[in-house]
Amino acid sequence: MPSNRRDQRDDEERLTAPEELTIPRRELFRVLGWSSLVGAAGLAAYSLLRFSSPPPLDKERTRVPLGGADRYANHSLHYVAAPKVFVKHDAQGLAAMSAVCTHLACVVRWNASHGLLECPCHGSRFDAAGKVLRGPARRDLPYFRLELATNGQLVADVSRPVSRQERLDVHGPRTS
Repeated sequence: MPSNRRDQRDDEERLTAPEELTIPRRELFRVLGWSSLVGAAGLAAYSLLRFSSPPPLDKERTRVPLGGADRYANHSLHYVAAPKVFVKHDAQGLAAMSAVCTHLACVVRWNASHGLLECPCHGSRFDAAGKVLRGPARRDLPYFRLELATNGQLVADVSRPVSRQERLDVHGPRTS
């Protein structure tokens, strides 16, 4: 019978988990704690990187209709939400200026009482022509190509920046 007991003991040892596979509770919580800390740090780093870089342009809608030129009174600045642009109408014609702050891509707002554009996120200020007056933004607001479609509608091409002097002449030929 001694051999039978030895076989029974061997069977019991095989059925129980080996020592090296068990993890003490303290070690388990230490590993889970460090894993959670590393995961939270990674998520925070990813969020910071996403926040600090402006979103890419919507490649699907680069040419956006803005309505008829008669919607924009002379010597005015109108915000158009769909492409996030200001349509300026001055003595030289019409221009489309971005309404997206060059710092972190917040939409700037026209402050009529001060006569300038202000970013509500971090306080950047731009003059009516889009030039930076106060940071943290370092670059002026870009201008985009503005075209008159065959149906008489204005179209802004937000994939094509142009110089700030470029205007779409909607006044026609001038006579002296």
